[in-house]
Amino acid sequence: MKIIILSDGFPPTGLGGAEVIAFNLADSLSKGGHDVSVITTTRDKKDVGQAILGDITVYKIYSNYHDRWRAYRCLYNMKTVRELDKILSRLNPDVVHAHNVHAHLSYASLKVARKYSRAVFLTMHDAMSVHYGKLGAVVESGKLVSDSINPFRQLMQYRFRYNPLRNILIKHYLKSVDKIFAVNTALREVLAKGGIRDIEVLHNGIDVSDWDINNETLNRFKEKYDLNNKKVLFFGGRLSSAKGGLIAIDVLSRVSLKIEDIVMLVVGIKNKSVDEMIKRVESMGIKNKIVFTGWIDHAEIRYAYASSTAVLVLSQYIDPFPTVNLEAMASKKPVIGTIFGGTPEAVLHQKTGLIVNPRNVEEIASGIIDLLQNEEKIKTFGLAGYNRVLNLFNQKDWMAKTVSWYTAILQKNK
Repeated sequence: MKIIILSDGFPPTGLGGAEVIAFNLADSLSKGGHDVSVITTTRDKKDVGQAILGDITVYKIYSNYHDRWRAYRCLYNMKTVRELDKILSRLNPDVVHAHNVHAHLSYASLKVARKYSRAVFLTMHDAMSVHYGKLGAVVESGKLVSDSINPFRQLMQYRFRYNPLRNILIKHYLKSVDKIFAVNTALREVLAKGGIRDIEVLHNGIDVSDWDINNETLNRFKEKYDLNNKKVLFFGGRLSSAKGGLIAIDVLSRVSLKIEDIVMLVVGIKNKSVDEMIKRVESMGIKNKIVFTGWIDHAEIRYAYASSTAVLVLSQYIDPFPTVNLEAMASKKPVIGTIFGGTPEAVLHQKTGLIVNPRNVEEIASGIIDLLQNEEKIKTFGLAGYNRVLNLFNQKDWMAKTVSWYTAILQKNK
């Protein structure tokens, strides 16, 4: 099949969760013998044009505007839509599979895809089709309650950036899509509340073999970051307060009172959120308990996981399906994961890790202390997580399910 992947961002410049998943999909499809191209966007005019990434052709379209216009440009971004039309008219693909297009390619790209392809798919990685930002949540009487997606509430929250026609027009463009996927059940429920239904849950998968390690390289990594003979909490990905960065520091402070040889390994691009984390550890007098690696590539990040004792996923919002969970389990590490979003669908409480209220520092710290004092539990959770990702969230099955949907819709649309 000739397949086009649409994604606002794409590696190596775009390294968010949805962007990495788009890359994994494109790479796997290409290795499976399909003719795959990617259409993405760039904020740098020097990057505009065509590039080759392995066996994949990547087309980059320039798009850059102030975020205040996002509620309008997300619907129809004239510059990108015109370029996309030109590219798709030349390629005439069998399938167009869109991922995050709600910033630059815009929802109008789905209508263009319908014009030139036989089947159009959309994977939703977040709630942006019914909400303006990261969807928060609270725990009330032991139950998880998501923020309201009521239009009036959104108007009050986003004020002058609110577009009353936005969600209506998004649903109009979604009519061009043959099948919508959500990356977890929690997200599907949120989208259904916003009027987007008939959604198939398709969990992302990873290649577990990618997380095999070399002991000599592992030893060098540990020496480089002074991790030998220490209990290490991994915290990584797109570092931000929404991902629980400051909460993680508070947890580290509490845990260090009981576990003297504890350190936190923070992996990701240094930004303002990292600066806030550094200020927090300095004010708490635990700067020696934290190690920042900065950004490291895929080949090296395996050793960051392998060097760790447990992995923190403390998202403060409904984080759909963090890939960190799968990577941790593939590395045989227990996960201390947020109750919000899709993490509980991947991580099983007291079996492959702990599911916690990510705003309750005492609860998180207590669970970590108990875990770190029990080597057998660490090993048991780690092995159970590995078997879970191997059996339920592996890349081979993810690809097979995706391709079977392609085939079914192409057959239906003949």
